[in-house]
Amino acid sequence: MKLSNYMLKKIIILIWSLWILIVALSNVADALRNTGILPDHFKFVSGNFGYIQAATQIYNFPVWLNAVLFLLAIILEILMCVFFFKLFFKMKEGNDALVNPPFFFGVVLFGGFLIMDEFLIAYDRLGGIEQNHFTIFTALIASYLLIKLLPGDK
Repeated sequence: MKLSNYMLKKIIILIWSLWILIVALSNVADALRNTGILPDHFKFVSGNFGYIQAATQIYNFPVWLNAVLFLLAIILEILMCVFFFKLFFKMKEGNDALVNPPFFFGVVLFGGFLIMDEFLIAYDRLGGIEQNHFTIFTALIASYLLIKLLPGDK
């Protein structure tokens, strides 16, 4: 079996597809548990709504605003997930027209997290959360560049 550049690109896209699917599902479950739809003992939750509440506490954001921010993150994650899976299933060798959308939503999401980390001074209070966001942001850009710049197979 020849491991081609095309195969490497597909594997990277599949990893991002599955990762963001798990992130989105665990955040939806977190939202459902926080609204009482899922029981408190339900384990597959991200805990990210709690992070939002802890981060925004510095400015006393109301719960409804935290919920809106969390919903916005979930929407961006779902869009990112849909476009990554679409890219995985429809990408053809030499045609990368579908590459931009999933990375666009990923950069918007994690770039937004980085900006909010600074605004909320979360980097100082929440133990490395900004570093996590920066790592994912950088990995998205590195993956995008690899997919766009790695030559096609001959």
